[in-house]
Amino acid sequence: MADVTGSLDHALSTTATDVDGVGSEQWREKSVCEEWTVRDLVEHLTGGAALTAAVLRGEEAHGRPTYDGTSDHELAVQFRQASQAVLLVVDEPGALEQTVRVGMGPVPGSVAAHLALVEAIVHGWDIASSTGQSVSYDEGTVAEALEFSRGMMEQIPPGRSPFAESFPVGEDAPPMEQLLGLLGRDPNTSS
Repeated sequence: MADVTGSLDHALSTTATDVDGVGSEQWREKSVCEEWTVRDLVEHLTGGAALTAAVLRGEEAHGRPTYDGTSDHELAVQFRQASQAVLLVVDEPGALEQTVRVGMGPVPGSVAAHLALVEAIVHGWDIASSTGQSVSYDEGTVAEALEFSRGMMEQIPPGRSPFAESFPVGEDAPPMEQLLGLLGRDPNTSS
């Protein structure tokens, strides 16, 4: 598995730019994720980044943090802070080699970091698509997330996918479209 640190840095900073680009009137609008608002997506990402940083620091995880009562602006700031915490901890010696516990059970730290990479890219796309922003992830970073996701999806028992049913996308499609399709999104959807 590739060294995820550089890819994670790129994905989290690109997603942070998407979060910063959410207009004040867009936070509570319905997103391309049918049952979530744009704010729900940002809360999910922020909590996921905070949780990833915690487990990679060796802390026991007890679910994602919640952000009730946090202003939209402060939530965007907290996403950047949680992202920075992830980047700091993945640079620590042994962080990616240790075994950590995530929702699917014990995994190497590198798997937890790759899960954060996929979340940043896919939910970053969700946010950008929901708010009319362009998506600008590096193709190599997306290809890494796609390769990881394909391997993980093969390990999930039938009927237990944490995502929507895969959306058919051509094998010659760009990596971003393939990743989105694999994880149940129509790459041509936007609000």
